Amino acid sequence: MKPGSNRLKKAYALIAASCLCTGSLLILKSFWELYTGTLTAGAADAPAAFFLPGLTETESIRAEFFYSPGCLLLFSAVCLLLITWSEEKRLRLPVWGGLFLLTILAGLFVFLRGRNITGISSSEAAIPSVNPAAARELYLLFVITALFVLLCGFMAYISLGRLWLKGLILLFQISILVVYAVFRISFSKLGIALILFCLLLFMAETAACFINREKETASVSLKKGLAFFFSPPSENILYLTPVFLAAALLLTLIPAGEKPVRWDTLRSIAAVLEEKTNALLVHTNYIFSGSRDTYGLSFTGYSGDGSVEGSLLPAPSSQLSVTGSRTKSPLYLTGTIHDFYNGHGWEQRALDKNYSGEEYLLQYQQLESALAQSSLTPEEQSSLIRTCRFEVKYEGLKTETLFFAPYTSKFVFTKGKPPDTRYDSLVLPKAQGVGYSYTLLCLDVDWGSPLMQQLLRQEAWAQAPVSDENQRRREAYIYQHYTVLPDTVPSRVYALAEEITQGASTDYDKLKQIEAWLSGLAYTTSPSVCPKGQDFTDYFLFDSPEGYCTYFATAMAVLGRCCKIPTRYVEGYITTDTRRADGRQVYLSGDNAHAWTECYIDNVGWIPFEPTPRYYEAATAAWSQPAAPAASSSGLPGPSKPEPEMEQETASEIQPSPAASYLSLHGKSIIIYVGEVLILLLVLFLLLMLFLFCRNRLRHRAYSRLCAAEKLEAGMKKALYLGELQGIWLEKGETLSSYGKRAGSILDTPECLFTDIIYLYQSVRFGNVPASEEQVQKTELYTQMLEKQYLCGCGRMKRLLYRLK
Repeated sequence: MKPGSNRLKKAYALIAASCLCTGSLLILKSFWELYTGTLTAGAADAPAAFFLPGLTETESIRAEFFYSPGCLLLFSAVCLLLITWSEEKRLRLPVWGGLFLLTILAGLFVFLRGRNITGISSSEAAIPSVNPAAARELYLLFVITALFVLLCGFMAYISLGRLWLKGLILLFQISILVVYAVFRISFSKLGIALILFCLLLFMAETAACFINREKETASVSLKKGLAFFFSPPSENILYLTPVFLAAALLLTLIPAGEKPVRWDTLRSIAAVLEEKTNALLVHTNYIFSGSRDTYGLSFTGYSGDGSVEGSLLPAPSSQLSVTGSRTKSPLYLTGTIHDFYNGHGWEQRALDKNYSGEEYLLQYQQLESALAQSSLTPEEQSSLIRTCRFEVKYEGLKTETLFFAPYTSKFVFTKGKPPDTRYDSLVLPKAQGVGYSYTLLCLDVDWGSPLMQQLLRQEAWAQAPVSDENQRRREAYIYQHYTVLPDTVPSRVYALAEEITQGASTDYDKLKQIEAWLSGLAYTTSPSVCPKGQDFTDYFLFDSPEGYCTYFATAMAVLGRCCKIPTRYVEGYITTDTRRADGRQVYLSGDNAHAWTECYIDNVGWIPFEPTPRYYEAATAAWSQPAAPAASSSGLPGPSKPEPEMEQETASEIQPSPAASYLSLHGKSIIIYVGEVLILLLVLFLLLMLFLFCRNRLRHRAYSRLCAAEKLEAGMKKALYLGELQGIWLEKGETLSSYGKRAGSILDTPECLFTDIIYLYQSVRFGNVPASEEQVQKTELYTQMLEKQYLCGCGRMKRLLYRLK
């Protein structure tokens, strides 16, 4: 074949389109692997096997070969050959209709053969026995694959004559490769080579269009400079196809290093862009959502009206991150502390403190003083507490609340002013959002230890505890404000508290019995709603004993106050992931939002209690015992999973970014959502096409029923409308003859003049000349050419709007 022959050009175009189609198919295959979980962020270098549910190992291996890059390239080439041949021979309906009928017949054979309607046993049948379920699944997989191959092939075929479409497809493919590189998701090396080949060819076609445009005209404008992008690509550049293909394939032969490319710069840029975008979204939501400045569980999927009941929605996006020491107990981060129970929710009213000191620091000092005055030896004391250091960073929220761990002794702030520490909760002078961070020092306490329980039962004092005047005022204030209950609490709640704590001799034992009793109730995220006018705790304990953390924490606080023990209701976050390794960055999402109860023990201070069933065992286990499994780090229901073994992670290990972790965990959901959006757009597009088709058919039918004179009038109206679209209006009082002379230069066509159409129309309308079919055909030909002339000269948006009208 000669270099300039049409066959060679078609062969080069087929190779380019096949590679473009194969690149799209390989990306779709990787989406499927992310959906099924066989390909995740941070995966190993070796590609994951293609997963097909229900298939045997041999059949899965065959399917993996079926979806290899080489086979997909072959399928793409065959599909494009069929599309090209059917278009050239004008055999669309016979070719694709025949293939559709063959697919239907094959499906009937597969499904009916699985039912064995012939009554012939598999041993008597001439055809080898095949697992019917696997055959049906392979058939459906083949049909879906064929549809995707046909879709990608059709898009690649159309892009041969539309450079802008090819650019959009390549932009999508390159964007996916960049995302995969940032999140360390493996991808086929041959697929990368094919996409690179298409990119090189596209760049050469773009350069050729620039050169051709410069040769045609010397004038330069933005409109003319971009017009090449919407024109067909130059065919003279196709001779470079084998050169680019050989260069791309040569890259696949270069041996790769043992360690993959880290893409540190690109990954850092992506992290910065992600953080800035997240900060903008959080700030926008903070401005327009009307949410409170201080933290509440309404930030994380709970009801936002101040009550403790309501809907509980999943909230998987990260809101905080914690990096620091390894703990032996679950880490609680206090956000907001409430002291007043009003019968249906909690409020903050204890604001007029009559004692001095920072409340969070007084809590730490009181525990430290209790241990110093106890009869425990220094070795026993050191076995009960550990000093931990954490860096807290705001990832996905904006609030004035400063989160801190119980028994925090010190804060280190690198930005902004320190918080207001006069109240139980810590409030910043100004709301802080994404990127705000600080460091805190706190104590990790072994509350499950028998030695600590002796201290809480007032049995481990070396001598009577001594407190100063400020401490006595604080204790009196606590008993005055943190034991109050409204009149809405019925007597049967007091009776239940007395029944549960029967036989307990100390406040601590009473609280532990209440905690254990509540942990035996049912946990659910969709509890029934408390009737209006009934006390919330009464309804939960007697009428509907099931709920989530706010239900259990409220009940614990109310039952403790029924026993004259000071309690308070706390909202914040909880995680058990800090028990795994030292220096590990833990991301807390809205699913980690939690509510718990803190109770006051004389001479010791505020002690956290965990009545929620999902965290009861993990929070109450002693350090000397194996770590009790927590149901999950989130507040949402799910299957219980044992706590993984705690392994020290070295500093050289790479921690996945939050985006990578999110993609790994929620990639399946993302693909489902994207698929639903694409299906919705496809349905809307099909409905639009159906509407336009029906409208055009109705218009054509109505036009065919008109007489010849009415058809001439309709043609004249269409010509006047096309003149209006081009800025030439028929003025009021102006005759058609004068309008024809004024608009003739624009409304004339090579086949017919506009003044001739006006004369023809006036002779029929005003000259009593009967209209003939020849005149109608001439008018129709004129309007068709005028319409085509207008559409060729206007932009794409005007053309689309004209089609819709």
